[in-house]
Amino acid sequence: TALHQGAVVYAIYEGYQGMVDGGERIRPQFWDDVGSILHRGGTIIGTARCAAFRERAGRLRAAHNLLQHG
Repeated sequence: TALHQGAVVYAIYEGYQGMVDGGERIRPQFWDDVGSILHRGGTIIGTARCAAFRERAGRLRAAHNLLQHG
């Protein structure tokens, strides 16, 4: 896994909306965060479409937020 290989892993909560919003919706994940999710059903981090992502300005905000997190 990426964590096992020493990579920094991020979760984007609430999908595209979280990518555009940034902040606390993009969080690093550690073993304690992901160790027990396989047996749970559903989407643990949530999903959301985002009207802002359909526009160039929204995609640029999302790109900026992703770059801030490495």
